[in-house]
Amino acid sequence: MSFLQRLHPVWAAVRHAFVGKPSQRLSHPFLRELHSQVIAPALKPIPEFAPLENLREQWLQDQTTITITDYGAGSKHHQGPERKISNLARHSLTPARFSQLLALLIRHLGITQVAELGTSLGLNSLYLSKAIGTNGHLTTFEGCPNLAQRAKTLFAGNSQITVIPGNLDTTWPTFLQSTQPLELIYFDANHRLAPTLHYFEACLSHLTEHAVLVFDDIHWSSEMEQAWRQIKQHPKVRLTLDVYEAGLVFLGPNLPTGHYHIAWPLRG
Repeated sequence: MSFLQRLHPVWAAVRHAFVGKPSQRLSHPFLRELHSQVIAPALKPIPEFAPLENLREQWLQDQTTITITDYGAGSKHHQGPERKISNLARHSLTPARFSQLLALLIRHLGITQVAELGTSLGLNSLYLSKAIGTNGHLTTFEGCPNLAQRAKTLFAGNSQITVIPGNLDTTWPTFLQSTQPLELIYFDANHRLAPTLHYFEACLSHLTEHAVLVFDDIHWSSEMEQAWRQIKQHPKVRLTLDVYEAGLVFLGPNLPTGHYHIAWPLRG
């Protein structure tokens, strides 16, 4: 990966800082409520999730080495298949504030059927499973067999989570053909243009009318920014929110239309 490619998220963050809209500039009631009940609260620690963050702290000290099978765009922080758990925890896990945002969003909208593309160590999956309630279910996909097995061990006894291992090019379309309509999908797997668009297009006929799609790292590279632009232009997409770390896509027919950049602190 070239030096300019590594710098791309930095330039994107600076650009986002100049165009992000503060809450007082969001005129529609749906957007104001979303900001006050989901986005703003997610930026502060939520005591309910403290045990999950304790788990993150344990992993940050874990020097165990694991062999990674990577089907995606690779890592900007690691070379080769051997990775320490501590390095994965530092660079690959969803930040606490964004996991909180996802959990609050799920509860705010009453979502119960969720899919996650990219399990990693499974911390974000635990956030999602806490949010969907006792009648909800999360299906999480992980290409790396070693990570998938670790996640299965972590989730042992939690009937709300199903881990599907293997290459998404095969597992994702197979799953979509057999599942009930999904209400939220979190895309955090293959950070490349063609696969991102492929996974997006594949799911469109397997969603509820008011589904929400969340795309992680939309400013990770020029490819991901191109994918984000094309997703926003899709005729089924009604409303999008760019919070820099990810893009939120809303399909509900009664929602306001438009594409918003929401003020969000730089990723820490």
